[in-house]
Order: sequence, then structure tokens, then C-alpha cells
Amino acid sequence: MFLGGSLGVVVSVAGPDTTAGTVADRMQLARTVADHAPFVRPSADEPHPVTTQDGVLSVWEYVATVPDRDFAAIGNAVARFHAVDGSTLRVGSAGLGPARVMADTSAWIDALAVGRRLRPADARVLVAVDRRLLGALGPPDPAATRLVHGDLYWPNVLLTPGGAVLCDTDEFGLGSPEYDVAYLLDPDRGGTSPSDVEAFAAGYGVPVPGASTRRLLVQRSHLTFTLRLAERAGTARERYWVDQWMAAWRRVVADGGTAIVPPRERSRLGQLGLAARGPMERRVADRSVGPH
Repeated sequence: MFLGGSLGVVVSVAGPDTTAGTVADRMQLARTVADHAPFVRPSADEPHPVTTQDGVLSVWEYVATVPDRDFAAIGNAVARFHAVDGSTLRVGSAGLGPARVMADTSAWIDALAVGRRLRPADARVLVAVDRRLLGALGPPDPAATRLVHGDLYWPNVLLTPGGAVLCDTDEFGLGSPEYDVAYLLDPDRGGTSPSDVEAFAAGYGVPVPGASTRRLLVQRSHLTFTLRLAERAGTARERYWVDQWMAAWRRVVADGGTAIVPPRERSRLGQLGLAARGPMERRVADRSVGPH
């Protein structure tokens, strides 16, 4: 991402495996949502992606930001986003489809274990997590069709003089908006006080789930992220991050009160510590979690 504030644009460089068609679909999706809610727009001067030797580029309107968080304004922006009729949105020629957090995680874990994308001990740990979450939250509602951002954390909320503006279409889907609210107001990642949550709820117009429920919803979001990461992991670096997540999940299984914090948010020293302890913790978990 390259900011060009003086030019009024932001240039985004897509990942190496992302096609121009995929970027074009994301730009059109953002444009449609921005017609109804505070969301970043592709540049009118460069409405289509540009393919260069450095990758696929897209140009977006620049959004000037301010440092102060107005939680009532953020709540209002998120409410307007969730009010968009997701059933009418298209990604290319297809409908939007369910958000990742709405997946059947039990079947997903089984499929990854059978396909050897998860080690047996790791699969058992995630089965234990999945059962705990299903017992506390129940399964996701398959009939939920509201628009869900899917990755609503602070870098994807732009605070402007005129209110909040959201960005990033990568994880859009249909589902239950409470997952977005919980992810943004994660009680274990800091940055929000009870008064902030109250202000957000006032702007959002609907009560926010309590901290314990938000923690469970966030854990489910992280579980689906872990499964997708394991599903796609093909390099040593990607496997490293799967192992980091598994080290965090083993701590959650050992102590249900342990916060699940994304490994990338840990210090490099903390990441190395998890990697060094990983093999031993896997053996302990293998014995303590029980058969899959």
C-alpha cells in the first residue's frame, strides 16, 4: 500500500498470486458498498486494475485521517455497513456467499486431518476448541444473511474529520454481524474501555455483546483463520505460522481463560519462544486432549 495524499490517491499492490480479475471484482464490490455506507472507493480516474511487472495495481481515493477515535461515529459507520443488503452484492458473476466465520468448523477440521493438512495432535486440540465454542455459542446460523466484513479490526477502520470509513473487502461475506463487532471490540487485544464500548453501542444502535461473549466470538473467528491458514500452508514460512497459532490454541485448551492473541502481534522474541516450545507442547497436548 502506497499513500499519495498530495495526489488524492492510494495505490495498492496485490499479492503475487492475485489476478487482475480478482482485484477488479474487489474494486466493484467496494464501489457498490460505498454507495450505501462509509467505505473507501476506487479512484474514478483509474477505475480498473492495472497489471505491471511488479504486480496488479489498484488506485483508490485517499482518505485523510485523524488520530482521535470517536467510538459513537465508529459504531454508526459499522451499523450503516451492516445495513447494506448483502444478498444483492456480487463478486464477479457470483453472489457474495457466506463469510468464513459461518463455516462448519467441525467438518473443516475433519477434512484437514484426513488430508494431512493438520497433524493428528493439532487436530485434537482444535476439536477440543471447536466443541467448547459450539457448547457456548451454538453453531452459526445458516440463515444469517447480513453483510459481514470478516476482518474488522483497527487498521481497517479509518478515522476521518467527518466520521469513520471502513476498508478492505477481502473477507466480505454473509452471516452474523456480531462477529464483526466482537472482533473490533476484542476485550483481549486492548485499546477499548467500557465507556468506549458504550459509546460504540450508542452509535451502532444495538447493544454490544458482553466481554465474555465477545471473547468466544473472537475465538471462533481465529479458529476459522487457523483452519484456512492450515488449508493453504505450502511453504516452511506458512507452516511456521500454523505452528505459532497451534501453540496459542494449546494454551487456550489448557486454560479456558487464556487470551488468544494473533501470533503476529507478539514480539519476535515471543514468537521464537512459542516455536521453541512447540514440539514439547504438542506431545503434552497429544496425551492430555484425548482421542479425536
